[in-house]
Amino acid sequence: MFDSVSGNLSALGDKLTRYQEAIQSTGTTLSGAIQLSSTLRGDLGQLAQDMDRIVTEGEALGIHWYMCTGGEPTCRKEDLFKLAAKHQNSVFHLFTNGTLIDQAFCDRVKEVGNMAFFISIEGIGDATDARRGEGVYDRVMHAMDLMKENGLLFGTSICYTSANYKAVTSDEFMDMLISHGVRFNWYFHYMPIGDGANVDLMLNAEQREYMIHRVREIRGYTGGKPIFCIDFQNDGEYIDGCIAGGRQYAHILSLIHISEPTRPRLIS
Repeated sequence: MFDSVSGNLSALGDKLTRYQEAIQSTGTTLSGAIQLSSTLRGDLGQLAQDMDRIVTEGEALGIHWYMCTGGEPTCRKEDLFKLAAKHQNSVFHLFTNGTLIDQAFCDRVKEVGNMAFFISIEGIGDATDARRGEGVYDRVMHAMDLMKENGLLFGTSICYTSANYKAVTSDEFMDMLISHGVRFNWYFHYMPIGDGANVDLMLNAEQREYMIHRVREIRGYTGGKPIFCIDFQNDGEYIDGCIAGGRQYAHILSLIHISEPTRPRLIS
């Protein structure tokens, strides 16, 4: 992965030039990152070809960061391993529930060398099992330990709600994640989607303000933790607001539709 990133940084000037030329020639703003939903309905063979084509075309435009979601992208692990092996100048980040990660999986990741992971977790023990099923938390811990032992790069994807926002930013939770090898946390606040969604889990203004300050405390140079945290919504100031809509980021569904700029998406 270091070779993929450092190689692209060394050629950054040329890539920026091609990126800017593509923007000027098309009259549009191109994405700096692409998210692929790889496990939705559709012909699996065709989807593998389409993903390869999208990455090939993206690389030609200077785009080298690809995030893979699902459903559960590790259900398509063989296709994704082939994709990563073929496109060694790009990095592939998978959002995963971690339940399909074993030693054989870790061995393949080390072979390709350009994959990293966001493992979904909602808290310690029952806090995760209540959403994801009995025993999932223990399986996630096992997956993290395996990845740590194998020297793989991974972090978490955390949906925080009015019920768990303090628990998933507590010192106890941070220390537990760090001990299992987690390098970064990506926080997403709960957004109710669909009829019957629980609106009581939405955060109020005071709770969201708490998260703004707490995330900055965790990643602070003084008194912080050795883990990088970013809040997808509350850190918008660092990326000038919404990165969707093709400004810096595009989300491509398995039917080769590009999703609307600010539509919420379920991850893993």
